[in-house]
Amino acid sequence: MSDTYNHINVNSAPPNINVYTLIPLTSSLLSAPVTTWYKSIYYSGNDYTKISGSNYSNSPLRRQAAGTSSVAAGKTTTSGNPWCVSVVAKYSGTNDTNTLIAQSNGSDANSARAWLYISSSKKLVFQYGTDFNNLKFTSTDNITAWEWKGFYVDYNGGNTGSASGSVSDYYSRFRIKQISLETGLVEDVSGTWSHLNYGFSNNIAGKTFIGSLYNATHNITGWIGGAVVSTLCLDVNLPDDDEVSLIVSDPMKWLTDYRVGNPWRKPNFLYNNTSFAINPTNENAGGLGIKVYLMGDGPTDAYSTIKSQVSTQYSSANLIMSSMSADNIQVSDFPFNYSVTFTSSVGASDTMTIMSSGGSNYGIYVGGNLVGSMDQVNPNLSNFLTNENGVVWRLDVIFNLDGSYVTVPFGTAESGHTIPAGQYNYTTDRVNTFLR
Repeated sequence: MSDTYNHINVNSAPPNINVYTLIPLTSSLLSAPVTTWYKSIYYSGNDYTKISGSNYSNSPLRRQAAGTSSVAAGKTTTSGNPWCVSVVAKYSGTNDTNTLIAQSNGSDANSARAWLYISSSKKLVFQYGTDFNNLKFTSTDNITAWEWKGFYVDYNGGNTGSASGSVSDYYSRFRIKQISLETGLVEDVSGTWSHLNYGFSNNIAGKTFIGSLYNATHNITGWIGGAVVSTLCLDVNLPDDDEVSLIVSDPMKWLTDYRVGNPWRKPNFLYNNTSFAINPTNENAGGLGIKVYLMGDGPTDAYSTIKSQVSTQYSSANLIMSSMSADNIQVSDFPFNYSVTFTSSVGASDTMTIMSSGGSNYGIYVGGNLVGSMDQVNPNLSNFLTNENGVVWRLDVIFNLDGSYVTVPFGTAESGHTIPAGQYNYTTDRVNTFLR
């Protein structure tokens, strides 16, 4: 059952009141994510981002070893180049090929690539190989436009071609999953596999592109909020659903819970390395093999360089924004499902007001002091404030650029609203409001 409420519309000036729909939570994550989900990069269809480095030694998705012919179920190969990738994206539904992530050395038909994209027919597609020799997965269902989605692909490192009797084995080298950003639920993407000339057995070279197949080719029109590109260790279990969920929805927590202090693998090594570490200046501690991009939410992210959060000062790990500007880094409406509750004292004279200053400077004022400007408001948030007597006030929340936030009673446009004195519990709920 849904409820309607008044919500400040921050996309017009002067502010006005619109009606939105409140969709009750069905489930929630155990705690707020460690990863900051506030910004994303907007891709117009004519721009792209790519990882600076292209050597075998720092490119997790490259393949130089064909891999073993036999790989134990649920494990990685004993010799080869296994990897995993994830991407959080929202595409606009254009009738074009919208690339999510790709490892490629060209856009021509003979160029080999590991390529995850949304096709012109709205299907999720993964291609491994060239246009003449490949394995290809196509989803059964369409990918809904204008909704944030989390996708994950891993490769166990085994041989992928080209014996006619082994095609089903080649298909099994890959797992393709979709993760609900609201609940963290991990599901296999339903679909079908196909092949040309029984797969692909050669190397995968080139660079890693996010939002593009290769430079300005098959670019996405939409937003990408985060991506992980990582090697996998040899002869280990593939990530289970709990780990996959973190890789996609909370990669910074994944680094601390699953990676720090544990084995990892450099891309060009056919053996595992020991004791992964997050180290800003030493990529050999882990940054060569694992890269995490927060698309503007990294502390040192700035146009035109997005840093890998594993080794922020390692230039070859930088994600370079091409044919873009600073305006492509945008505040976004991620639907991550979690709540944060805290207690605060509110005095009888604490008035929170949405108002203008000089007719154009719209913002949030407390006691006449500006505490948050309108462009720092995330419109897809709802909040509840309950005092010790059980009186409930519904509020909007305003996130400042430094991660702090203030709350404002709903329906206060061009006027003040005084909150009664008392102890209040604030609950911010970051998923259950969407425009209907």
